Amino acid sequence: MTGERFEVVASTVGGLPHGASGSNAAAVTAWWDPVVEPTPVELESGPGIAWIARFMSWWGVVLEGSLALLFLVPLRGGVVRWREPALLLFIMTTYPFAPVIGFAWLLLAMALAQSEWKTPTAEAAYAALFVVLHLFDESSVLWVLSRRLTGLG
Repeated sequence: MTGERFEVVASTVGGLPHGASGSNAAAVTAWWDPVVEPTPVELESGPGIAWIARFMSWWGVVLEGSLALLFLVPLRGGVVRWREPALLLFIMTTYPFAPVIGFAWLLLAMALAQSEWKTPTAEAAYAALFVVLHLFDESSVLWVLSRRLTGLG
């Protein structure tokens, strides 16, 4: 509820009031002040924030746990075919909301390097995802536009 990267989701889906993200960030910053004795801080919230937090937490646990299992299984067997779809699903559902573009690109490059899909269509799909991820980067036109449309920018 204080991160700029999640502000659009927190306000549009979670119902966090406009301006609450800034005041929450200021409260957390004041709480971390080494000169002042820390006291409990109550952050502003919205009706859907708890639901979003639970969903994102469980989604991360299930998807990342699945990825770990899929990549720990030896290369033989039918389970291998699910590695790339699971990894691409992780990339597509994580980085539009937590745009750490450098890590997303690194993960995408590593996925392409180990890819079993050696068709021009698959390689074009990886290239398209590389470009699409840039559209969700915080400095991109799409990110700036979404903040303006929601009144956050």
